[in-house]
Amino acid sequence: EVLGKAASAKRLLELEELDLLETNAHEGGEFLAQALGAGQLPKLKKLCLPLRNECISALTRAFGLNDLPALERLQVRSRFREGGLRALAEGLRPSTLPSLERLDFFSIGVGSAVSVDEGEVLGSALNEGRLPALKNVSLSGMRSAIDRLRERDWGIGREIILNLFS
Repeated sequence: EVLGKAASAKRLLELEELDLLETNAHEGGEFLAQALGAGQLPKLKKLCLPLRNECISALTRAFGLNDLPALERLQVRSRFREGGLRALAEGLRPSTLPSLERLDFFSIGVGSAVSVDEGEVLGSALNEGRLPALKNVSLSGMRSAIDRLRERDWGIGREIILNLFS
């Protein structure tokens, strides 16, 4: 929450890396998403967050409001309740994260279900070039969730390393 407020007050305009994965910062995700949506972190290159599902929705809305042209790496640890991956993938446009090279999602399906359909939507986003600079995707989580994503024919038409871990 404090970081989100600092960003909203334009105190973090020069910030290039923000790694909160080892914290319990779930509650502040919505404030941070608001700051991202308002363009308050324009130089951010690396963003690593633990997020609850409602914060994923806020992050998706932020991507819809403001592009993050400098972001090269996005790591999210979340339980991704059903619909979370879909919402995130559907919110992407080629201009949203044009420099994103690495995308890591951790804890997929922990305590909740992830449908094969969500893998389809994420795969489609990759195939359609909505992340034009992407080189590496890592998805990890519960075996059942990852196995469902493995069933997906990703059909990625360019050189992207796809890692699925359970």
